Amino acid sequence: RHEPAALAQYPTVVKETESITVIDKPASIPVHAQGVYNYLSLLSMLTNSLRIEEKLYSVHRLDRLTSGLILFAKNAKFAQRLSDQWKDDNTIRKYYLARIEGDLPQERVEVCEPIRTLAHEVESCLTAECHPEGKPAKTVFERISTNGSHTIVKCSPLTGRTHQIRVHLKHLGCPIANDPIYNDRFKAVDATVEVQWPMSLYEKSSCPECESASFVTLQDAPDCSSSASSS
Repeated sequence: RHEPAALAQYPTVVKETESITVIDKPASIPVHAQGVYNYLSLLSMLTNSLRIEEKLYSVHRLDRLTSGLILFAKNAKFAQRLSDQWKDDNTIRKYYLARIEGDLPQERVEVCEPIRTLAHEVESCLTAECHPEGKPAKTVFERISTNGSHTIVKCSPLTGRTHQIRVHLKHLGCPIANDPIYNDRFKAVDATVEVQWPMSLYEKSSCPECESASFVTLQDAPDCSSSASSS
């Protein structure tokens, strides 16, 4: 069975210890095999391309179109420990860099709009939205640079709702520049194109438990002056 095309980029190992493996995930591939993606999933590529044979336990996930760091534990007990730290006490923190349309104030912007899920694992239609009946959600945005039409922002999700950053940016009227779902303008221009290039969202993490002050994605954030389709 043929799978949809993906970017010609392979995952790389950023850090490895006796307990964890940190992978730099390229955009356009899901973490786990799902739907039409089997061979072109992160875990499959780690086995087939990087020859990682030991079982890895997921601690968190990234959307298919998002690049960034994925943390895997090498045993179930440590995976649970990291997961608890991630969810309960913020010992592990993560943030994202996004290139958005428009501008944000220089001050921190907090969005606390509840989010409800409309569909699961559907990438061609709206998946989540801000709604009073949704689950509590909070994201902090900080402007890094802008050229007036596009802005690079640091996004810190304090909860973990479906597409939280993308939904909250849409709520602000500043969607990710090339988001094929939540940016109506981009979706209208490229309605006939199946998007495989990386969405302008890059994940970064810090994990004291993993013996490193910070993990930084190998792919730098784009300059805010670049066009929406060139990232």
